[in-house]
Amino acid sequence: MKIVMVGAGGGAIVASNTLRLLGNNAEIDLFSTRERVAYTACEFPYVLRGALPSFEDVFFVDTSWFEKKGFRLHVNTEVTEINPEGKYVIAGGEKYTYDKAVINTGSVNFIPPIPGLDGEGAYYLNTDLSEARILEDIISKYGSAIIIGAGPIGLELAESFKLRGFGDIYVIEVLNNILPRALDPEMAEILRGPMEDAGIKLFTGTQVKGIEREGEKKVVLLADGEIRADFILVSTGVKANVSLAQRAGLEIGPTGGILVDEYLRTSDPDIYAVGDCIEGWDMMTESKTLCPLATFTNRTGRIVGRNIALGDKFPFIGTVLPFSGELFGKYVATVGYTESYSKKLGLDVLSVVHKGITHKKKLGGVSLDTKLVLDKRTQSLVGAQIIGDNTVGRIVDKLVLAIGEKIPISKLSQYETVYSPTLNNSYDALVNAMDILIGKLVSEGEELKPS
Repeated sequence: MKIVMVGAGGGAIVASNTLRLLGNNAEIDLFSTRERVAYTACEFPYVLRGALPSFEDVFFVDTSWFEKKGFRLHVNTEVTEINPEGKYVIAGGEKYTYDKAVINTGSVNFIPPIPGLDGEGAYYLNTDLSEARILEDIISKYGSAIIIGAGPIGLELAESFKLRGFGDIYVIEVLNNILPRALDPEMAEILRGPMEDAGIKLFTGTQVKGIEREGEKKVVLLADGEIRADFILVSTGVKANVSLAQRAGLEIGPTGGILVDEYLRTSDPDIYAVGDCIEGWDMMTESKTLCPLATFTNRTGRIVGRNIALGDKFPFIGTVLPFSGELFGKYVATVGYTESYSKKLGLDVLSVVHKGITHKKKLGGVSLDTKLVLDKRTQSLVGAQIIGDNTVGRIVDKLVLAIGEKIPISKLSQYETVYSPTLNNSYDALVNAMDILIGKLVSEGEELKPS
């Protein structure tokens, strides 16, 4: 069997490795337009702030690993054509036939239509190492920045700039709070204080009217004034990179990602697609969504590897949109929908915001802020947001399964939690929040579903 991987990101690498782990000895060619592959792009900000010594530390394997696995890795090689009828691709001007192909073309930066955003003095950070290296060079030369977009990358880089000694750092978000896809406003406010205490100037619910140049400075025009800095970082999200798939005649979904079925096959059954470039779906309502997350990429890669090796019988279950991050001394972990997004979808939801503690303060406990969002129809959680210490990921991992499996809250609240005086409370803060939510549900006249 001959397999062509169009793109050599995490999804393609995981799919290739899964094939080998399952005993498949297919000829596998991986093509990448980049000079180097097999790195963790999520670690770029940690290099930029000095927590990791260099970009060499973000690589998880080297070229010898590909050779040992029997993969043919083609770097600096663009796939310019996929021909589904002839079952071949054109890469670097050469023709390569395939039995199965996998598209892993990732995402590209979304560039907002802002007057004056002409690329001069404006920079981006995606998964391309070359972009990160450019940004590293820029940071070494300047001391102030304007960040457009308050998503995870924008905020992580705001902290990185601060740690690198920047003076003025402005963050502008058109929506009403930071991390708008992950947090509701009252939870986002918990992070605002630490950010402002660090000297970050936040503008939420603010639209950029235009961008101008004033000498060596970039000037951003707002509705009620203007701000200036050495450069602009645009962090307004990404969109699926589907141009090659479109030229091949493959179907694109309404979200802009490559349409795939439950086995991650495209509209051509011999071509699969994985990662940022596909249109996935969530497990809460099966709504179509784009999910540019490393965990999503890796999971789709594993599913495709299994389906190619063992036959198309392993469906992809979808995503629960998990997120986590460390920002200005606070750890954030979320899963599922925010309350505001749930309501946009027309869900009848009930929520609770609970301020608890990880464990006893005298034994080192810290505050744990929790928001839970419940679908009243199913009486199962559709979202959770937790801010606290580095244990929040452990807590949310439990809720990933609960939300995905739609476990009724009356049952979920009965599951035991680990307890030690230095780790947790015997009455876990999350369970406490669930019990409050159950009380609210009953007080509204709802009949509690048995577990």
